[in-house]
Amino acid sequence: MTHVSQPRPPGLGLAQTRHFSSYASDGAAGSAGISQSPLRLLIFADAHGPTQEISFFRPLAPLCASGAAAIRLIDENRLANVRSRHGVTATASFVREQFAEVRPTVVILSRYSGPDYPLILQLAREWGRPVVCHLDDQLLDPPAILGLEAWARLMQPQRLHALYAIATEADLVYTSTKVLGEQLARMIRPRRLVYGRIYVGGDATPPALSVAGIPPKQPDELRIGYMGSASHVADLEMVRPAILAVLKTYQQATFHLFGSIANTSIAGRFQDRATLIQRIRGGYADFRAALNDMEWDIGLAPLRPMAFNDCKAPTKCIEYFEAGCAAIASQGVVYDWVGAKGAAVLAGSADWQAAMVSLIENPDRRAALVAAGREVLRTEYSWTRLRSQVLNVLALACNLTSVGNEATVMD
Repeated sequence: MTHVSQPRPPGLGLAQTRHFSSYASDGAAGSAGISQSPLRLLIFADAHGPTQEISFFRPLAPLCASGAAAIRLIDENRLANVRSRHGVTATASFVREQFAEVRPTVVILSRYSGPDYPLILQLAREWGRPVVCHLDDQLLDPPAILGLEAWARLMQPQRLHALYAIATEADLVYTSTKVLGEQLARMIRPRRLVYGRIYVGGDATPPALSVAGIPPKQPDELRIGYMGSASHVADLEMVRPAILAVLKTYQQATFHLFGSIANTSIAGRFQDRATLIQRIRGGYADFRAALNDMEWDIGLAPLRPMAFNDCKAPTKCIEYFEAGCAAIASQGVVYDWVGAKGAAVLAGSADWQAAMVSLIENPDRRAALVAAGREVLRTEYSWTRLRSQVLNVLALACNLTSVGNEATVMD
């Protein structure tokens, strides 16, 4: 089993956008400049992670670069640090300062469930600003299969109470998928609930970047890869026997595990047949750059069939399409649409070995899948389309005339 120490690769240009986070500033504008942008988002989030990059920073990057929009994100860790060092009163003052500096046009709580939500909601009302609750997972009913540590954290009564309260009191709940919106609507009574047609964007022709630390590909090597977080151990375990069987039969095939899942116990179950590429240091753009440079021939997107996974978007496939991988994905709610477009092979729980074999032995089919994936990115999952959707959601939150038809209101 090969372990790769992954240095931070170059970004994809997001460092030049005008965004602000709780832990870093790119220096494009100071606090005084943010209030001059016509669209100002103040985001309180569980973290500054892929969810926020995908949903707001990346699609709005061109507007931020031109000064038409600005974003400041405050994550739960930052608020917790202020509270532990300086107390509750100082935390309240800090939150008030964010409102005063940003003068937000919209306040967004993205996966946020921290103890400061009553003050955030109060200040939004005082400022007369709409509140958007943004969710991309079924956090009100997480399954234990995510891992006991993650499940216990998500199931803390105070966190669940905060999520219920935020989703109920927000002016608008914005979900990543229709299924997630439907599940939430059965559990809460939001004032208004919308979901987008897409959740993530991609570039049909991503920039060619060289990322240090990726193992050089051999001339006859065929790379199969899986990337994901540690919460996807159960999904990967579902297809592990099929992967091992393929690696035993096809000596030219190699297997990469990329992300925090490479640090979990399942990595050792691949019997020294996996190259482990640790989670990179950097943001979402750095992750996409690294994935593009790995030269995977086949990308795997397994999901166990259950209600929690039914809420997910086909993000992994979209990222594989951008990286030029031929994708194999679980048959079911999440990936059926891209499969119908001919951009991914859909596999049932017993079909994974046959699906991999079919692509290993048929390079023309792999090439056709890659081409279809690029076309899906160009026509359906572009960042331009996602930007239109996000702006539409924000317009709906502000009770403005809709700027398009990229989001659907659930009655």
